[in-house]
Amino acid sequence: MDPASKKFPDEVTFIRDILEDLRPFFPADPAKTIPISVPLDWCTPKVKVLVDLLLECHVKDPAFQCVVFVEQRQVASTLSKILQAIPELTGRITSAFLVGQGVNSEGLSRQSERFNGDPVKMLKDGVINVCEYTNLYNHRTLSEKPYSNRYFCRRGRA
Repeated sequence: MDPASKKFPDEVTFIRDILEDLRPFFPADPAKTIPISVPLDWCTPKVKVLVDLLLECHVKDPAFQCVVFVEQRQVASTLSKILQAIPELTGRITSAFLVGQGVNSEGLSRQSERFNGDPVKMLKDGVINVCEYTNLYNHRTLSEKPYSNRYFCRRGRA
């Protein structure tokens, strides 16, 4: 039998049609974007407070930069994506995240730069204005260059 004339079962064709219908919801590179906007009503109270603070800082100084410290890696990556999908922050917030990958045999923390480039450099160069971090070690890397418009949250983690 000729492979070109082989007919797929109806179930396979049905599944393919479903996947094609859902394709617009899944971008080519899902690591970079969220395909829909995220209404503030869907967010937790902590995220709502963070959004309010970011908007307040942006109104006072549109060139502001800030660092958000979080406890877990997945929170850093998710928060970085969600902030950019919240309509109130669209066009005001560009975000990246940097997470530690544990400690190596010499007792030094390794970092994973899960974004296009080095988030610390991007923050210093003004490419992004919000960066989510998972450890306080990174605070030292940011404080090498003084900023007058940089804010650090000192009362807890997001």
